[in-house]
Order: sequence, then C-alpha cells, then structure tokens
Amino acid sequence: MLVRRTGSGWEIHTPAKLNLFLEVVRRRPDGYHDIETLVYPIDLFDTLLFQRLSAPKIEFDVRWNSRPGQMGMESLGHVPADSSNLVYRAVERVRRAANVVDGIRVQLFKRIPSGAGLGGGSSDAAAALLGACLTWGLDHDLLPLRDWAAELGSDVPAFLVNGPSVCRGRGEIVTPVSTAGHWHAVVVRPRFGLSTAEVYRACRPPQRARNLDDCMIALSQGNRQRLNNGLFNRLQEAAEGLAPQLIDLRRRLTAEGAWATRMTGSGSCCFGLFPHRVAARAAARRLQSDSFCTAVFAVQGHS
Repeated sequence: MLVRRTGSGWEIHTPAKLNLFLEVVRRRPDGYHDIETLVYPIDLFDTLLFQRLSAPKIEFDVRWNSRPGQMGMESLGHVPADSSNLVYRAVERVRRAANVVDGIRVQLFKRIPSGAGLGGGSSDAAAALLGACLTWGLDHDLLPLRDWAAELGSDVPAFLVNGPSVCRGRGEIVTPVSTAGHWHAVVVRPRFGLSTAEVYRACRPPQRARNLDDCMIALSQGNRQRLNNGLFNRLQEAAEGLAPQLIDLRRRLTAEGAWATRMTGSGSCCFGLFPHRVAARAAARRLQSDSFCTAVFAVQGHS
C-alpha cells in the first residue's frame, strides 16, 4: 500500500495481486480449504480517500476509473456501494471495536476488475482498516488488524503486508518473503467472471500437495525455465473445466510472446510473463483490440 496524508484526510493506493503459486492442500471440516500460495502485488492500484466527519455516520462512494485497455465499466464486475462492501464492513469493524464516535467519508476509485482473481476487494478492505485507523487517530500497531482482516476474508491479511508473501491456512497465515529480480506481465480479464465458491467446489485436492520451493528458488534466481515449471495454480484446471474459454485466452497470450501463462486466484483473469516491459506493453496494446478481453493491463511485480 502507498499511504499519503492529504489536506483533508488520507489517500491510500492499494494493489492488485497475482498468485504465482497456489496449491489447495485439503478441504477442511468447516467447508473451507487449506491452501499454500505465493501472493505477489502488482502495480495496478485502487485508490481510497478518507475524511473524518463530525457526524456519527459512514459515507461511502464507489467510482470506476477508466483507462486504456478497458471496455465499459459495467463489464469489469459489480462492486456494491453499500454496507455489503468489504470496505464499509472494515471501517465499521474498526469503529465498533475502538468505540469511535465521529464518522468518516470513504471514496473508492476502482481500477482493479472484480470477480477476477486479482484480490481487488480484499486489497480495498485492508486499506480501509488502515485508513480508518489513520483517519480517527488510532494507533494501528496496537490494534489486531490482522485478526480483523481474517474475519473479513481469507485474502485480506496478505494485503496488510507490503510486498510478496506466502499465505497458508485459509490464507490468513501470512509470511512476508523477499524475492530478487523483476518480472513483467500482461493481465487479461475476459468477458466473464467466475464464482470462487464454484471453482473451489470443482477442485479436487491432490493426494500429495505440490511443493512451493521450485517457484521460490526460480524467482530468486531469475531462472525463466525453472520458473515456468514452478508457476502453478491448482484451481486452474477446475476453472477451465467450468469455462474452457480460459484455455484459448492463455493460448492467445502465448501467441503474443508470453513465455509462461497461468490463471490467477480462482479466475477469471489470466496472465502471461514477458521478457521485458516493452514486449509486455506491445502485447497489451494488441490484446486491447480483442473483443473477448474486457480489460488488459501491462504490469510488473510490486515489491
């Protein structure tokens, strides 16, 4: 997260992520799944503005920010602007726990597509926890933000960490990691989203979980061939069974010059890794004309 003090409050830019590795270890008795995943922030950001109010209320507004490579805003997913939004719920969680009397105004400017496996909603929620604390003058280091984040959603705790992390359990056990080198990618959202619950239902955990080490070593070495083998997403096969168009999307990324392609999270976004920024941007421009793609982004890892 990038945090800045403004004249009237606080501004937070909060990133999307790619899962460079995602293994579904087992199904738990509570219906959730234990996972092991390498979460890597990318330089695609939502922006949240926070302002303190004297009246005891929460004002919340959502707007889409357009950019080149996107179709109409309505095609990027539905983001509610009410109390069901994770941002609102995060702010209310802080307010209730800290017995805050004053209110707050939160404006969310969306660039990260929803229902896409990029973690936009979770990233926004993590920023809202921090932004609420800053706006109301609370010492967030003394508050259990990670516990509150885990209550809000399995992916939220990862976004309280600046930089890449390995997440285990439901995703709430977060370990920051350091990686060497830079990589560039093109991220594509197709014309449809996928239900996380449906993808997990279709996924069959393996008898023996795949090891994360190859991905981590390849990333630290900048070894392209080893990284291509190490990149992994257990949910990809299940998602492609539900939406075979994802196979064609990854083939298109390969045809544009990607040396590795995978789906991120539970989909529907796919990404391709490119040798350098120029190649990624050129491929993104070509893919923007494809009617199958509603949003195309040339990004790099944000650590």
